[in-house]
Amino acid sequence: MTTAAAHLTTAPSLTLVRPRRGQTDDGSKGPADGSADTSVLSLAGGRPTGDGPAAPVDARPSTEPDRAPHVRPGTRPLSADDRVLLQSMAPALATALVEVLVGARAPVSIEKWVQAPLFDRITEHTRVRRSLSQSNPHTDRPLTTSTARICEVSDSVVEIALVVTTMRRPRALALRLTRRRSRWKLTEFLSI
Repeated sequence: MTTAAAHLTTAPSLTLVRPRRGQTDDGSKGPADGSADTSVLSLAGGRPTGDGPAAPVDARPSTEPDRAPHVRPGTRPLSADDRVLLQSMAPALATALVEVLVGARAPVSIEKWVQAPLFDRITEHTRVRRSLSQSNPHTDRPLTTSTARICEVSDSVVEIALVVTTMRRPRALALRLTRRRSRWKLTEFLSI
């Protein structure tokens, strides 16, 4: 049996049942004896099988975890080097970003990893936070960072989700990084 033929025999099938002439889809008008004789068309892999009705398709989600990288259709997947770089860079960048947001680190320390408009917003946030916390200082430092989950938006844009647990609470972060030439820079982020 060829590979294509083997694929067709194992492919899920779709069974279409058409009501007989004079019968509605719900079967309300049918033969007088009550039998609901229908013609059956069975498709497997896009071709008629001819051996009668096929088993119904199992519509339940698979219990297998999704191990393939998340890539949008029409984009090239990340190279192995870029994937390794982002897997190691994202937790470090997220930890540094949280330290800046809680006032434990100077914003200048992440400037080369963040695009200018976003860096200006981060700097303004830390300035306001510092002025508000003068009366009520507290220390909050990141303790652990989860593994980064990478989703490829396009050839040069990725979104990364991870959780940074601080002394006070866990923070979920979504980071959007864009590649400019050969360098990845943070262009947007969301912290919850």
